[in-house]
Amino acid sequence: MERRREPRFPADQPAMLMALGPQQHCLPARIVEVSGRGMRLLLPQPLKLDTPVRVDCADTMLLGEVCYCLREGDQFMVGLELEHSLANLSEIGRLVDSLLGEERIPSESVKSPGF
Repeated sequence: MERRREPRFPADQPAMLMALGPQQHCLPARIVEVSGRGMRLLLPQPLKLDTPVRVDCADTMLLGEVCYCLREGDQFMVGLELEHSLANLSEIGRLVDSLLGEERIPSESVKSPGF
């Protein structure tokens, strides 16, 4: 009997994982499976349970924490519980640039105090 709350979907996508906290470090990762609130990744080294992480893949940033870490051959299968996601980062960046561009004061219109 299936006890999962959400379906899982297979994936095979490269990503970059950043372990957050006092000893931040980045690891290359491969996304193996995703669901609405979770993700499984293969990593070259283990992570401690409850480690907060950031995962960057394609045009998306995901935030979550490690809920399990199991050795699988010479790699580690890591399960994440996802808390937040932000998609379409390039479009958000263009929007921010556009908004900041409208608010910038041209340098020639700024008067020097004449020191």
